[in-house]
Amino acid sequence: MTPTPPATTGAQGELTGLKVVKRSGDQVTFEPVRIERAIAAAFRAELGLSSEAQLDPAQSAEIARLTEAVSSEVLFEAREGKPV
Repeated sequence: MTPTPPATTGAQGELTGLKVVKRSGDQVTFEPVRIERAIAAAFRAELGLSSEAQLDPAQSAEIARLTEAVSSEVLFEAREGKPV
């Protein structure tokens, strides 16, 4: 399935309106914040922290870096016309 063209332009803007296909086959709007939340939850689980626990600045920076890396890969795949 071909991704829906982005609604806006620019690095972050190109992700706005981008549709991705979930494992269930449903199409949903790509939301980097959901990726960020999932990575943060994984960090907390690995560190044995509660879901409400604050992460330190270094961990938060790593989560932001990983979120950007995932978002960049999604955008790259979409630009290549690959289903995401």
